[in-house]
Amino acid sequence: MTIDRRILIDPRGAILSAGRKVSTVKGLEQVSNQTQRVFENWCHWKPTGRLPRLDEIYPNRLGDVIPSVMVVDVLEAEQDYRYRIVGALEAETRCSDPTGLTVRQLYGSKPDVLDFCLDSYDLTMASPWGIIDFSIEASANPRYLELETMFLPLSEDGARVTQILVYSRFVPH
Repeated sequence: MTIDRRILIDPRGAILSAGRKVSTVKGLEQVSNQTQRVFENWCHWKPTGRLPRLDEIYPNRLGDVIPSVMVVDVLEAEQDYRYRIVGALEAETRCSDPTGLTVRQLYGSKPDVLDFCLDSYDLTMASPWGIIDFSIEASANPRYLELETMFLPLSEDGARVTQILVYSRFVPH
């Protein structure tokens, strides 16, 4: 799956370049070593035939990438997602910490950005292997560029997606 490239401005100042969003199994050969490591730790549970639980991955299996990790709760009734855990680097690149807010609360005033963000989470809900977004984004903090973002489904019961683990690869700008 490919989304047409377009430029969006986040209400907090980030520039979002909407580009390719692909299944992790199709995009894994193009990602950084850190992104591959996060995926491999997540995959540790796949041979059992179930999705991992949050406590099986976070924080113990993520080590030095924790600052670049977010976890969102799936709010099925509201068709929304709530930021549960926001790593320090994620908050620094955003120039704010959205912990406790929903995606709709955060981006409701910018319909294009809201649709872009919801699309990533919705695609992850529909994919048993998650997705990788290869959009290059200039974060709200001008010191960082985001080169790739991986979205991986998590489950409290092993089957139904109840949370999404997000890992973003940032580089100093």
